[in-house]
Amino acid sequence: NLAGGVLAQSDVQMAMFQGKCFWLWGSTQRAAHPIGNLRGAGATSDLTATGGLDPTQGIHFNYFVDDRGDTMPMLAGKEPGSVRLDGLVSVKDSAGVEHLIVHYQREDQGKRVEHGIAEIGAEHQFERITVLGEDYTWQFPQGHAVRVTDEKDKVERYYFATSFAHVRVPATYEAMTSPGSYEALAWDDSKGAVVWQQLQPPMTKADEDRYITKKMITEKEERMQLSSAGAELTPCSGSIRWNAFLKQWIMIFSTEDSAIWLARSPAVDGPWHKAVQLATHEGHKADAVVQFDVFDQEQGKVIYFQTTISAGELKTPRYDGNAMMYRVDLSDPRLK
Repeated sequence: NLAGGVLAQSDVQMAMFQGKCFWLWGSTQRAAHPIGNLRGAGATSDLTATGGLDPTQGIHFNYFVDDRGDTMPMLAGKEPGSVRLDGLVSVKDSAGVEHLIVHYQREDQGKRVEHGIAEIGAEHQFERITVLGEDYTWQFPQGHAVRVTDEKDKVERYYFATSFAHVRVPATYEAMTSPGSYEALAWDDSKGAVVWQQLQPPMTKADEDRYITKKMITEKEERMQLSSAGAELTPCSGSIRWNAFLKQWIMIFSTEDSAIWLARSPAVDGPWHKAVQLATHEGHKADAVVQFDVFDQEQGKVIYFQTTISAGELKTPRYDGNAMMYRVDLSDPRLK
């Protein structure tokens, strides 16, 4: 019953592709060898409506495996080092053909030696299609993607939450594989405002804090000043999804103390202000938070999110470096 020889997995990505959930993980601990699969592991699963399990019971993963039945590396090639995959998206080209692409970065001895954009191939491995230079620091898929049709210009785009969604690109294959198509939310001196543009990297919370101190932006223009009961919060990881029940965008994110929080906003790019705590993990570490909106139930009243648990002060068998999925009822009065 040990599917794919997997003992533990962390840092999940998921996108709908060819009618199935397509999953990617970072480091994967294996039963067959003390050194895990450090080049990404992959699987598919079915939605509940097409024969999959109800998420309250789990997810049935169909792993991509090698001849020995162990998870196979998801980036083609035999270069040394580990591989990180993120920004997984499914997108169509101008002819209507669906593609699954991802940002990859290969590290060797703790240093990044290569990064770019890869696409899934016939052998269920990603193949490089664009190798990027080190001067490209943000013009690629990243974090957790969310598809949005913008109200102002009616353009369909992917926004990338890392945790804030301050990078975007038109939702076409041609645009997503072209670094010049990406936009970031950043300060523009000529306009005296924060705008979407293509030259500067996305602003960070530290940038916004500096703009506030210098009175360059007003309180109404603040986007990243998250807090709870007056205490400032800084996200470490998270994702953003539209919620039909609340009729708002919701961000589920983690903080350094391994607490998990929920915040709401009228727009995918903010502003984000008040947050309420969903979970805490005393004695353990929790990060790599992502919500799976494909599992939403009761028109979004019930949602599911996942976080990676790792050993802190406590070491718990089967939990170190593994994922936990949580179920939340958004009608709970404590969330008000």
